[in-house]
Amino acid sequence: MKIVLNRSKFLESFNLAASGASNQVKDVLGNVLIDARHGYLESSNGETSISVYLDQKTDSDGTALLDPRRVGSILKESRSESVTIESDDKSIEITTDEGSFTLQARNASEFPRVSSIEGKSIEVGSTGLLGALRRVDFATDVDSTRYQLGGVNFVAGGDRLELIATDGRRLAYSGLDLHLGSDLEGGSAIVPTKALGLVKRSLEGLEGFVGISVNKSSIQFRGDKVAIQTRLVEGRYPNWQSVIPAAEGIEFRFLAGPFLQAVRQASVTAEQESRGVVFSFGDGSCKIAARAADVGRSQVSVPLETPEAFEITMDFRFVLDWLQSLDKTDQVSLWCKDPTRPTLWVSGESKYVIMPMNRS
Repeated sequence: MKIVLNRSKFLESFNLAASGASNQVKDVLGNVLIDARHGYLESSNGETSISVYLDQKTDSDGTALLDPRRVGSILKESRSESVTIESDDKSIEITTDEGSFTLQARNASEFPRVSSIEGKSIEVGSTGLLGALRRVDFATDVDSTRYQLGGVNFVAGGDRLELIATDGRRLAYSGLDLHLGSDLEGGSAIVPTKALGLVKRSLEGLEGFVGISVNKSSIQFRGDKVAIQTRLVEGRYPNWQSVIPAAEGIEFRFLAGPFLQAVRQASVTAEQESRGVVFSFGDGSCKIAARAADVGRSQVSVPLETPEAFEITMDFRFVLDWLQSLDKTDQVSLWCKDPTRPTLWVSGESKYVIMPMNRS
């Protein structure tokens, strides 16, 4: 195999592919496979695989396994416009304008290749999918013994895709319109949070549409230059529809940015074990107060419309997580009915439910 590639474009593709490889470099899955004939890079950690298609086609044939650390360093430190990769059964030679590097070759046939998923599929806008993922995936619980909570639930039906995540104390929801298709195999799929981190990275700066296909055990995301496939989380997802309260009670409206800043400031003195912060609405503002015996106390006020007085205690981390996923200029509606009942936060197509804390 011998191929000549644009170094900077290849480095970008290689870094993305390497992010899906196993951390064990000595293992075959700790390497990135380059397929010269089909013009793509592939990696896998045993659960999730990623294929990154190169911008240029090659006339060469063959495959080789590339060490992410060494090859990545060679590409990063070089200022050469092009890079040449040549391999045989014994060695891999990488040549740039600065010099040449010979690395020991591994048997590329040992690398497990991934087959595409056939069956029902949908298409969604890449920008919309990225935004929806950012608004929900933080609410999963990867440490729970209830493995279903360690992923985002994808539900497709009619002309909508709904994403849901919960850790049992809060729930995040976001929805977007489908471009093509109407449903997924089985109706829903729980996608592991770690794999979605790779999906989000691949969607950065991507335009166009993403195809999503599901079978009994796996899901695949396909863009123009990237395809990611991962195993699904087994089990039945909790009845999330019953968790989201109706938009009723008192509605407080505000912009995400100023409210986020106020919560950040007040949380400086919050008790780090309970993390409870008091939100007091009234007289045209929300006063956000926190105190810890060994630290001190704080109170930060943010102006907003207050149709009624209301006070509630919430975990400031939960509030910050969702507000940080929004744009600073996004309008937020917070619905409160009782200090002991869940609060409903709404912004556009996204909803967020937080269980209040008992105020001691």
